[in-house]
Amino acid sequence: MRRLLISLLLLGSLLITTGCPKYRPTVDFENPGSFIGKLNTHLKKAQHNYECYRFGAGHTDAQGLACTGFTQDDKKAQIVRNELLDMALPYIDSAYVDFITDIQAGRDRTNFVADLVDLGAAAAVGITNGERPLQIIGVALTAFRGGRKAADANFYKDQSTPILISQMDGNRAKARAAILDHQKLDVDGYSLGAAISDIVEYYNAGTLVRAFTQLQHDTARATEASEAKLADLKRKNGIRGAVPAVTLAASNEFSGAIRAIRTAYGTATANIAAADTRIASANQTITSSDGAMSQADDAISQADKDIGAATAQISAAGSNSTAKAKGEAAKAKAEAAKAKAETAKAKAEKDKNQATTDKQAAETVKADAIKARDQALDKLRGIFDAISDDSKLSPLLSKSIEEDNTLNDSAKNARRAMLDRLKQKPTPSTDQEKDVVMREYVTILLQFQGKISDAASTDEALVKALRDILNANK
Repeated sequence: MRRLLISLLLLGSLLITTGCPKYRPTVDFENPGSFIGKLNTHLKKAQHNYECYRFGAGHTDAQGLACTGFTQDDKKAQIVRNELLDMALPYIDSAYVDFITDIQAGRDRTNFVADLVDLGAAAAVGITNGERPLQIIGVALTAFRGGRKAADANFYKDQSTPILISQMDGNRAKARAAILDHQKLDVDGYSLGAAISDIVEYYNAGTLVRAFTQLQHDTARATEASEAKLADLKRKNGIRGAVPAVTLAASNEFSGAIRAIRTAYGTATANIAAADTRIASANQTITSSDGAMSQADDAISQADKDIGAATAQISAAGSNSTAKAKGEAAKAKAEAAKAKAETAKAKAEKDKNQATTDKQAAETVKADAIKARDQALDKLRGIFDAISDDSKLSPLLSKSIEEDNTLNDSAKNARRAMLDRLKQKPTPSTDQEKDVVMREYVTILLQFQGKISDAASTDEALVKALRDILNANK
């Protein structure tokens, strides 16, 4: 009897430890009639039709097949892509049904045998005589139960089969919904490669590994929601702890506002530099055009002289046909030179007019960019001055520097000097001075932002004061 029970315990342990679950639907890469074999055959045909409709008769697809007889038609390519999805997904669904059936049946069978062994061993304890046999059965039963628990923990992460199947069903539903949305897109917005990736994602959604991962994510999100609720309750009951969401939001809003102003300043500065480049180029063209017009005027003046001389030569020739012919040739040459000079002058005038227009446009852009840059700087100045003048917020400017453990003594001294300069309300005049002051404002204000959460978590008035300052300097 004792040996029989121990044998049953060993058999049950062996069944538990060797009955490892499959983590995904079965995939047979070798058998042409398998899930993968059928899907690959379908994919090859669909890919050929898709590429040929996408690129037309002159195209050769990835398999080296010519697209003879096809006409380029993105709408038909979209239909082929969607048909591929509609025909491929049932293969995955079929494999998934077999997979969850195996999981359910296999785990039920294993649990039945394990329960039978557990109950038999427990019953044997009550009917067995002798201390030693009882001790042996007890040790074996403890080991068996431990092995069973370890199998559940390692193979199934202590989750029941219905929970795992439900999670996989949910994952697959999300993946399927994404595919339905993507099928509405044209071939430019959703390629065949993206469709195949979605097929793979749909397959992976029905695996135990993805179920375990998603369950962990869901648990983490639930934990975060619980912690947020606890922090809210603590705040309402006057218990200090986690930073309230409203304080954190104000801190993030402040940081985002400072960074947005810095970006606006940088964009305006870049626009000023670009406008200066356009103005310099226009000035160069204007100068060049002035020179070209001057040369053209000289050439026109010389041509007029040559035309006059040739006319006089013709008049003096009288009946001398040879002299008269030379005079007419000279006149024609001078008139051609004059026409060429006049054309060059007209082009130079056109270039100058265009350059003048470009210069005026660039000067307008530059003026707007200078205005935007100065407005950004004024916003930073307004925010800093308002904080500096506020009796509750002002101490945090210095405190943020003194309590920053990431700064060494030299860096802290530099920040202190920076803060002192800004408190003097500087009025920079040159571009270089404005750039320096802007960087100092941003540095000090972002340093200050690091202390908002700590201080405001115990004084909600600080949050309101901070938001009022931001609203006043939008």
